[in-house]
Amino acid sequence: MKKILYSLLLISTVMVSCSKDDPAPSCATSVAGITGSFKITKQELFTNGISTDITSGLDPCELSGIYRLNADKTATYTEAGSSCSDSWTGGSWDVVSNKLIIKDNTNTEWYNATIKSWNCSNLLISEPTTVGSITADYVTTFTKQ
Repeated sequence: MKKILYSLLLISTVMVSCSKDDPAPSCATSVAGITGSFKITKQELFTNGISTDITSGLDPCELSGIYRLNADKTATYTEAGSSCSDSWTGGSWDVVSNKLIIKDNTNTEWYNATIKSWNCSNLLISEPTTVGSITADYVTTFTKQ
């Protein structure tokens, strides 16, 4: 009788340990892969290959802002704090040719940036800028919330 019970216990243990794992999330640089809520956690300025962290220069409202990028390509932006005023709803977003484009409800582009990397947690985008004869890149890190 003990042998039968041990055999059943062994078989049930093997069956449980062989169950399929949940599939890994898609980290594709696509609308389906990026959909979610994000917050700016870092911003750098790259000039001639040299990086300068400029996160501390961002407005506290920008650092508290949450970008909600919905699967239907609608977007919202909400800032925390009573003195913050840039929140909006009814915007849009898309991923086109490895570029992230976010527009507010007046169709003003907030971002039209190249996606540098996306690992399902951190989204790095790069936007070129020119001041006088100096060309640089803003690299912004968005962290999924």
